[in-house]
Amino acid sequence: MTLPKGAGLRPATIESNASGPTTMNSETHNTGFCANVDYEVMCSIFGQRIAQLAASISDELRQPTPDAQRVELLELQQAELRRLRDEVQSDDVRAIARHVAHFGRIVREHNGEPARETPPASLPCRS
Repeated sequence: MTLPKGAGLRPATIESNASGPTTMNSETHNTGFCANVDYEVMCSIFGQRIAQLAASISDELRQPTPDAQRVELLELQQAELRRLRDEVQSDDVRAIARHVAHFGRIVREHNGEPARETPPASLPCRS
């Protein structure tokens, strides 16, 4: 597998067996592949939350008398999410996990999805 320079990922070794789907081995974990996947998940969650806030801003602006303070607050929340997202390093596993847990819950609640009592099952490559 060849990646363009600056892609931020190193090639990963993937194993498959006859009894199941492709799994990631310990070499894959050690290359940082999973940390980068988790980082992308975190960025996706931030993007979803920013989009939810944009929809709320749009809804407010369509009101006969929009609440300017509410719009400003929502815009500040968007800016803070962008700042948080941009500050996190792709290898900062603790910060990534913290943001995924916190903002993932907020996104799910906003979408009317049930809260999770326990985190979802870990991927095979996570320790």
